[in-house]
Amino acid sequence: MTGPLYINTGETPLKIVSSRLIKNLNSEYLGGLPSSAYAIKNKNENIGGSWTFNSPTYFKDNVYFQDNTLHYRDSLHNGSIGTPSFASGFGGYGWRIDATTNTLTIDYIVVRKAMYVYELVVNKISATNGSLWVTNASKVESAYKIKIINKPDNIW
Repeated sequence: MTGPLYINTGETPLKIVSSRLIKNLNSEYLGGLPSSAYAIKNKNENIGGSWTFNSPTYFKDNVYFQDNTLHYRDSLHNGSIGTPSFASGFGGYGWRIDATTNTLTIDYIVVRKAMYVYELVVNKISATNGSLWVTNASKVESAYKIKIINKPDNIW
């Protein structure tokens, strides 16, 4: 072909009708990578490697990436969330928000302003290094030795 090439910008400048791949013409490679190296939007993909974003980048409605930090807005979960290793109870470890029981298990809680509690159940485990007398109706003035007191039959 010789001479000037005029392209009508009102329609596709070049149409290729072919039933086979034409190298260097089809988008067989993009940036030197085959199409299999790119994620497909309408299919679930696992994406690896290091990614750098120069401006806020949004993924779905609740997650965005800005200043090298992944930010979450309102986070909605169907399952429980917490630390990878977790054990509940007095001697447990880790933390968890359990979706089935609606229970938050943590080690400490600090409330700076106000705390609204509709029902408060306190379980306290404590021990002493000796005898312990717990009462709400009596006061022990002194104790010398063990003495067994039997109730006389005519009392009560």
